[in-house]
Amino acid sequence: MSGASRAYAKAAYQIAKENKEIKSWDGFLNHLCDLSQLLEIKELVKNPRVSKQNLRDLLIQALEISSPFFINFLDLLLSDKVFLSSPEIFKLFKELLAQDQGISEAILESAIDLSPEKIEILRKNLNQKYQQEFNLTLHINPELIAGFKIKTPHFVIDQSLRNQLKQLEKNLSSAALNSFALNSLSGQAGF
Repeated sequence: MSGASRAYAKAAYQIAKENKEIKSWDGFLNHLCDLSQLLEIKELVKNPRVSKQNLRDLLIQALEISSPFFINFLDLLLSDKVFLSSPEIFKLFKELLAQDQGISEAILESAIDLSPEKIEILRKNLNQKYQQEFNLTLHINPELIAGFKIKTPHFVIDQSLRNQLKQLEKNLSSAALNSFALNSLSGQAGF
């Protein structure tokens, strides 16, 4: 994460909080993030033949914004040439919001796509177990084979088949070594 993106996210969050407009800023930044990832928009932003004013007008129209705060923020992103960092700014904004609300972020890795209902069940169980609120972000990881893994900054819960197979391999190796050692010792005692 760049320091510049963090500064823009903090500024947006501070304005949103002071004006009690967290929800509208969240929606604006989410829309900005989506728009900035479109190939056509990326090409326009990078094209030196497109005037800043034309780009600005197009983006204001696409975003359907009239708030002076949103327009000023967009102008700032364009003039500082960080518009394409909007996804990072939005992510940091969400982190600031979650932190303010006492919610911890967690990555839920699963071998397969999980339904929103299953994710919610896992989230509720996690909240109950750790007496804390968590946001779960799903990442599909086929290498887990089956099951899931939850990663937070403070702990990891690994309920994947891959982890269970590693544990089984470790236990079998240990048992084989112990068996070999016992057989060796009992064989020596017979001499």
